[in-house]
Amino acid sequence: MHRPRYALISLLMLWMSAAAAQTPLQPVAGVLLLRNGQVLTGLVTRAGDYYIVTLNQGSEIRERASEVEAVCGSLDEVYEFKKAHLSGNGVKPHLELAEWCLRQNLHARCAQQLVTAMRIDPKSEQLKHLERRLELAQSQPPPPAQSQLPTAEIVTNEQVEKSLRTLPPGSVEKFAAVVQPILMNRCGANQCHGPAAKSEFRLLRPPEGQIASRRFTQRNLYAALAHVTRTDPESSPLVTVPQSRHGTALTAIFDKQSQTQLNELIAWAKLTAPPPAPAMPATIGSPSATLSQPAASGERVGVMRPPIEPSAEPAASGPKTFTPRDRYDPEIFNRRFHPK
Repeated sequence: MHRPRYALISLLMLWMSAAAAQTPLQPVAGVLLLRNGQVLTGLVTRAGDYYIVTLNQGSEIRERASEVEAVCGSLDEVYEFKKAHLSGNGVKPHLELAEWCLRQNLHARCAQQLVTAMRIDPKSEQLKHLERRLELAQSQPPPPAQSQLPTAEIVTNEQVEKSLRTLPPGSVEKFAAVVQPILMNRCGANQCHGPAAKSEFRLLRPPEGQIASRRFTQRNLYAALAHVTRTDPESSPLVTVPQSRHGTALTAIFDKQSQTQLNELIAWAKLTAPPPAPAMPATIGSPSATLSQPAASGERVGVMRPPIEPSAEPAASGPKTFTPRDRYDPEIFNRRFHPK
């Protein structure tokens, strides 16, 4: 009796799912709250079973949807979400939330949770410890104000592709096949130059068990080119810095045992150099005054003279002085026997 109604509802749900699947995904500025308590701030895009967060300088982090607890518009919204989902009795949930607020520099929110915890158990040792940490954090000068949300400096995919079109042939292919694996294995650790690193040079890593997609490769290539001096590739920071100790590394990234990989990196850096400018054609000198031809036996040698160019200067007034071209000039005969 109710089957037609159920069938109609099922068709409506299928239609809504299809419409949602056809809707283009647009990034939204927000904060991703992970189940381990960490937060990622940037442009958030839902892509199937993953969330992609675009950070500053265009770097991206990909997280499984199963690892995401909530998507909020700001840190304050994340706090309200965590506060509304506190579980358990006693002072422990409030102290845990207070400690989370302290890690996120939400000092006022941390103080609110400490006041609540004090009402429950004013003798808690953890409470006293967090109070001292909060006092210490508030006594330190605040860090320079930096916008955590992406700004106009974010590089779009179209800008990346346009920039890569200027590279010489073969440089993109060699980066994907040779250079990117070297950088990922040598420099792409999370705390060195991985997606969560604090350095300017960050490399994206695909999820475990998957190969780097075209989009990942383009972003990593764009990031690497920012540290390549294309007019002098061998002095590029991408080449010189890893040859000595830097950052948290205890030794140089490239040493004698990894000289082959360093040579590959240098060869690729040279490959990105712009082609030399075409040479200008050589200047052709003025033709010789006379061009002689070899004469056959018994023939008089003739002389080929260049055509006489008309003078640009106006002719001088007065009688002209006659100068014969040679002794066979007919004007000599005319002047001698027909002077008029």
